[in-house]
Amino acid sequence: MGSGDMNAIRSLAKAAGEFAVRLWYFPKPLVTACTGHAFKIGMTETRMDMMITPWVLEPLSQRLSKQHWVASVVQARVYDPDEAPEVGFLDEVLPEGGATDRAMEVAAGFPARAHAANKLMTRAESIEIARADVTEL
Repeated sequence: MGSGDMNAIRSLAKAAGEFAVRLWYFPKPLVTACTGHAFKIGMTETRMDMMITPWVLEPLSQRLSKQHWVASVVQARVYDPDEAPEVGFLDEVLPEGGATDRAMEVAAGFPARAHAANKLMTRAESIEIARADVTEL
């Protein structure tokens, strides 16, 4: 991203956007387990002198707390694991060793038909905005 090669940057952004949009409208539960002894999480684009596009903002707009929106998105604040659930980057933080089992438990807990319908219904407008943005890249 820092190379200045606009064709390479555009290609990477388009591929990332297409993948992110596919994940955003994937009808099944999408659960991730982040493992490791330490991490930081945040949107660092402002610090990297990058503008955030709608395909990035749409999922964030439904995940991140409005209270933390400016600090997270505009000011590029980075959070530690204890802060990340309050902000909306994570749903929960677990003791070491339990993340994968918990992710599988959470994913198995959703009735497939209702989950897919409700997920796609609540994201319909957001999905269209993100898709249109990726198409323009």
